Amino acid sequence: MALPERFDLVIDQGATLKRWFRLLYPDGSTVNLVTAGYTVGTMVIRDVYGGTIMLSMTTANGGLSVTQETDAQGTLQSGYFYASPSATAALTDWGDGVLELEVSNGSDDITALKGTATLSPTAI
Repeated sequence: MALPERFDLVIDQGATLKRWFRLLYPDGSTVNLVTAGYTVGTMVIRDVYGGTIMLSMTTANGGLSVTQETDAQGTLQSGYFYASPSATAALTDWGDGVLELEVSNGSDDITALKGTATLSPTAI
C-alpha cells in the first residue's frame, strides 16, 4: 500500500456526511484494515496545516469506520467517515482546509490519507 493516498472531501453544511474511502495495495486490491490489524483510527480536519481542529471523526466517537464493506455501487471500500446533520450544521467555514486519516494497530500508527477539506455552507 502506497501511503498516504490523496483524498479530497467536501462537506455539505447541515447535511449527513457519509463518505467512503478506499485504500489500495499495489496490485489494485482493496486494503482490509481490520485484517491488517488497523482497527483504531482518527480523521482530523484542520483549517490549515498544523492549525485548529475543525472536525475530528474517530472510531471511538462513531465518526470513522474501518470495517471493509461494499458501498451502494458494489465497490469494496476500506471504510467511511460519518458526521450527523447537527454536527455539520455547527461547523464554521474554514476555507480550504486539510485532512489527515491516521490508523493504528496498537503499536504502529500510519497516515493513510491526506488531502483537502472544504465546507459547502448552507444556502441563505
